[in-house]
Amino acid sequence: MITLLKSPVQALIQDHGRFGYRHVGVTSAGAMDALSMRLANMLVGNGEYEAILEFTMPPCAIRFESPATIALTGAECGATLDEHPVQRGYTLSVRAGQILRLGPAGTGCRAILAVAGGFDVPVYMGSKSTDVQAGLGQMLKSGAQLRLSGATYMASPGKIRLPEARTVLRVLEGPEWNQLGTTGQRALLGTDWKISPHANRMGYRLEGAQITMVDRPEMRSHGVMQGVIQLPPDGLPIVLGADAQATGGYPRIASVIEADWWCMGQLRPGQRIHFECCSRDSAFAALRMQQHWLNKLAKALARPT
Repeated sequence: MITLLKSPVQALIQDHGRFGYRHVGVTSAGAMDALSMRLANMLVGNGEYEAILEFTMPPCAIRFESPATIALTGAECGATLDEHPVQRGYTLSVRAGQILRLGPAGTGCRAILAVAGGFDVPVYMGSKSTDVQAGLGQMLKSGAQLRLSGATYMASPGKIRLPEARTVLRVLEGPEWNQLGTTGQRALLGTDWKISPHANRMGYRLEGAQITMVDRPEMRSHGVMQGVIQLPPDGLPIVLGADAQATGGYPRIASVIEADWWCMGQLRPGQRIHFECCSRDSAFAALRMQQHWLNKLAKALARPT
């Protein structure tokens, strides 16, 4: 068991997400930085999509009430275990009674904690993920306790060099791309966008140039998902996150490619980003390259049975 002694802005259990229910209005949820989730789980010997703790904008503190094998990935937070520095991307054995502290995020927005065996929490609709809007799962506050699933093997010396999140996000043209016109398209791709304070797991509102559409269509409600960039009437884009609503009515001018979704999960208010167009072939190639890298890491970290 672990005890959350001090909660950050948000502490949630997340896994790969909840799929197959968007037609009834239930979003996928899941880790905002799924790449860091997969890497942390690899380090402790879990399946890549096992549930993790996602800490948004630490500081926070966790006490381990029983021995555990853990790994930290995601945001750089100056972590310590009983005041001794803890590096991200390493496998670590923890004794009962030890306290893990995460300082304010120096880079990135979300820190990921994986524990060998995972967390013993209820499964809703095939997932342990917390959906804040739908009330599935729970928002963890200071004093909350979580049971571990029981795996307490000693850590093998696992280590991963973590990638750096991109601030230039690759995008595909959306269904309403052409209605932007040349000026609007250039504005989207040429603006130094700033993440506004109105940013959460549902989406990021951007500050910068106001984009005017040449032909703004009257639109019925339509399906949307993570990565979609919507353009509301005020002309300031919204990039949808893991908790994106199932449907929307704003024009879908572009979409961040899946290989860059994890980078979105590490964006924080005030950070500046750019968009660059890429082809569908390039988007698939980037995803294949990412998966190839993960496969190589999984093979290198494989523990003997």
